[in-house]
Amino acid sequence: MEIQDIQLQELVTRITDLITVERIYLSQSEYRETSFKELVVLMPNSNKMHITEARPLVNMVMAGNQEYKFRIFYLK
Repeated sequence: MEIQDIQLQELVTRITDLITVERIYLSQSEYRETSFKELVVLMPNSNKMHITEARPLVNMVMAGNQEYKFRIFYLK
């Protein structure tokens, strides 16, 4: 397993320990000739935690990992 895979696995584990997650997707995007990786976190619609409560928790996890960006949505 590569270092990036281990790092990603640790991020996902830390996120799922903090909030209820239905799915997490990884995408590779490019903006203005800059490539970045983005985690799309999908929370169940029945979740009692609101996205505005989950976002700071995920932001804490992601703070030391500048190569990854994230977005959170409800799964419908």
